Amino acid sequence: MTQLDPNNFFDNTGGGTGAPSALLKDVDDFVHGEIVDQFMTEATEFATGNVKKDKKTGETINQLVVVLQTDSRNWEKVAKVPLKDKDDKASGPKDPAEDDGRRAVYVEPWTNIHAAIGKAVIEGTGQKGPVLNGGTLGVKIVELRDTGKGNPLKVHAAVYSAPVAEPSSNGFFDKTAESAPAAETPAASQPAAPAQEASPAPASTPAPAGDPWGTPATSGGSKPPF
Repeated sequence: MTQLDPNNFFDNTGGGTGAPSALLKDVDDFVHGEIVDQFMTEATEFATGNVKKDKKTGETINQLVVVLQTDSRNWEKVAKVPLKDKDDKASGPKDPAEDDGRRAVYVEPWTNIHAAIGKAVIEGTGQKGPVLNGGTLGVKIVELRDTGKGNPLKVHAAVYSAPVAEPSSNGFFDKTAESAPAAETPAASQPAAPAQEASPAPASTPAPAGDPWGTPATSGGSKPPF
């Protein structure tokens, strides 16, 4: 495997945040939210915790961690509730009130989830590129495929929206009030037309809470349609 340059993996790398891992284990498990941080870290074996090495080069495999701000609370949709003291298993789980909704998604290079997010970027922006802080990302398990090697292959789907650019005044307020031309005074012989009452805009129907794709909520919980 070719050693990846983090700048070519996705982009906008930053520092660690301590967000718990999103629960992406079974079919229909999903996470969605605004991208608030990204950083590179060493990939580890799930069973042993050992750092993964490239079988050809022996180099450490690095992965991208994307931290999403979600609407989930009380440790909902986390792979494992964090401990009060991460170094002491006897310390017990953190209080649910401490959950700020941030969830971490781990993206190892050349894996199914890597390909799914890369495809989502192309579909969401029209071109290849990184996911950007301020954008939104959704990841879902759509299939558990038997590979004959014990643990099934998790098949992912993803959706991505780039961040919306901040509007610019383009120098609109650079001129002072003194330099602006005086407003014209309407002629006395021409009375102003009566103001017309504007028709109220039709009320929009908000998407159900916790369902960023806008699909109807069901008794079993909302699920993204992809």
